[in-house]
Amino acid sequence: MRKELKTLKTAAAALLALLSAKTALADEPVVCAAVQTYAALEAVRDLGDHSFKAVYAPDEDLASEIGNGERRCSLVVSSGEKLPVLLIRSQQAAVTYLTPLVRAPLVLWSADPALLDSQATAVGQKRLRSLALPQAALTPAGYAAAQIVSRKNFPTGYLKGRIYRPEQEYQVLAMVDSGNVQAGFLTLPLILGKDGKPRGSWWQVPRDLYDELDYYLIPTLSGEKDREAMALYKYLKSDPKVLKAFENAGFAKTEHP
Repeated sequence: MRKELKTLKTAAAALLALLSAKTALADEPVVCAAVQTYAALEAVRDLGDHSFKAVYAPDEDLASEIGNGERRCSLVVSSGEKLPVLLIRSQQAAVTYLTPLVRAPLVLWSADPALLDSQATAVGQKRLRSLALPQAALTPAGYAAAQIVSRKNFPTGYLKGRIYRPEQEYQVLAMVDSGNVQAGFLTLPLILGKDGKPRGSWWQVPRDLYDELDYYLIPTLSGEKDREAMALYKYLKSDPKVLKAFENAGFAKTEHP
């Protein structure tokens, strides 16, 4: 009987430990982030300084899921101002904590390693056969790309019928990567390979030619009440190791304070 009781106590203790571990996991801060930040935030998690869950989705999906109560987020990392502004206006976040985190350089990219160079010579010589850019009304990267192709020194008149405007830069990536389109505008993090180096060929667009593509960090109101979430918020926005992880993933330091 004593042996059975001891076994029962051991099993109960093991079950309690398992439940406690699951509870602790459930209580971890949840970072809901733009898909482009996957490599950077996973590298931050690997540093082990703070424990957190991460959910990656396009900004519009996060906005819908958070707004409908389908997604619990402690912190949000967005690919532009639209999502945090929506959260602030719907009283799901406070403007006080809105922080520019990093910026994403804009590039013109081709899967052809011989097409583009640092001077975009192929553009000036009208050697592009087709071009893709995200829709300007839907993404900051699309708006920035529209600024570039509207310039007189970026000729596109000869490309009539061969300029494609998908909704998202991921669709641009797929179109160019498959060879269906020769070149396309997207942000640098999307073209990095597993070795951390860009694939194909690219022209990095000078920063003064387009509005900054800043990514933003903001806690939700529930995150503000969570001590671990706010500790993670401070860590993400100020620790040099975090910035380094983002830089290794193709992002750059923002100029905003």
